[in-house]
Amino acid sequence: RKKYGNLEQVEIIAADIMTLVSTRKYAAVVCCNCFPHIEMKNSFLWRMKEFLEPTGKLVIMHDIPRDRVNAIHSASETVKDDRLVKAQILSEWMRALGYEILSEQDNDKWYFVCGENT
Repeated sequence: RKKYGNLEQVEIIAADIMTLVSTRKYAAVVCCNCFPHIEMKNSFLWRMKEFLEPTGKLVIMHDIPRDRVNAIHSASETVKDDRLVKAQILSEWMRALGYEILSEQDNDKWYFVCGENT
């Protein structure tokens, strides 16, 4: 909130998204550095569709590479099982739920998948 709280078009929500009650629809939902920690990933991806406008975008990203995320997690007893799957696999999951994949990047700089609600 410190970093982006001053942006008028950005709403930062820190909540359990699986139980959040809202009728608001968003043009985009960005999940940054959190996806490996979500237990029910398929349910989460489906739930995000409820928050998106008809052509809204869901972005799942990490600002470091997938291999580095997984190495950091494997060194911690608390999150050792919280793995970031290959972007190709996440894209397949999203396609199966009706997202159109607009971008898929899984490289030595970052991890980024963007899907459009269809």
